[in-house]
Amino acid sequence: MTSFKGVDTSHLNPEQRRRIDLGGIPDEDLLFRDDLVCPYCGAIQTDLFEVHGAYEEGDFDCECGTCSGQFRFSTTISYSYSIEKITKDDEG
Repeated sequence: MTSFKGVDTSHLNPEQRRRIDLGGIPDEDLLFRDDLVCPYCGAIQTDLFEVHGAYEEGDFDCECGTCSGQFRFSTTISYSYSIEKITKDDEG
């Protein structure tokens, strides 16, 4: 049984246990990601936005639903625009 901060990690897959044993995901791989992953085991966190209301910019503390590792994530919201011309035909 591999343990992580007192938590039983025997339910994790071998890759997740290996990541934990190696100290987690390297810090440089945790910046400006499009997905939210646990920095310890690498599991993608799918329900944190509903749980933490992270549709706002800010810092949020959470616990990985897979390995129970605690971590903080920051959100940055940006906008993109799709633009189209309105022609006289569109005006009706």
